[in-house]
Amino acid sequence: MTTHGILHLVAVLLSAGAVVAQGALLARVRDRGAASGFATAALMLAAMVDAAYVGTVSPIAWTALLLGAGVALAASRSSRRRCVVADGGAARGVAVATHDALGLVAMAALLPLMSGPGSTDDAAAHAGHGAGGGLLTAVVLAVAVGHVIGAGAAFTRSPGAAARLSCLLMGGATAFMAAAAVT
Repeated sequence: MTTHGILHLVAVLLSAGAVVAQGALLARVRDRGAASGFATAALMLAAMVDAAYVGTVSPIAWTALLLGAGVALAASRSSRRRCVVADGGAARGVAVATHDALGLVAMAALLPLMSGPGSTDDAAAHAGHGAGGGLLTAVVLAVAVGHVIGAGAAFTRSPGAAARLSCLLMGGATAFMAAAAVT
């Protein structure tokens, strides 16, 4: 297995762990914000697995879906998790909702740089990434770094082990996806 493949596999496993953590949170809290967090994590995992291993949906279609979901989540005031807001104010709910929305945008930006069965770019399949360098890669990496930093901020503001674990796992998945995109 190549370095690119190992990095991507670790990102997928971390993302799967985040889905499990979000599922545990949803089972415990059962509110709209927890459902949104679970749906966000599951959507990102589905996009990662499909783009890398299955290829039923084109990476550009996943990008559009992830961007649309990220924008909708960011625009939605109802995305604040009640368990977070009740535990320490609106700032905590905003931090978690922002982290989830930025995660969707980061994944949308990273997917076109990845190769796999869904990629139509022969250069991407050969090199392991689609944008070898330049401004686009720098912008995508900046978004990914923003999500990783946001994961740390959301971690410090999230009550409960499942919420904190999910933040760490999603931030880690983004870091590994970014590393895979440039290898």
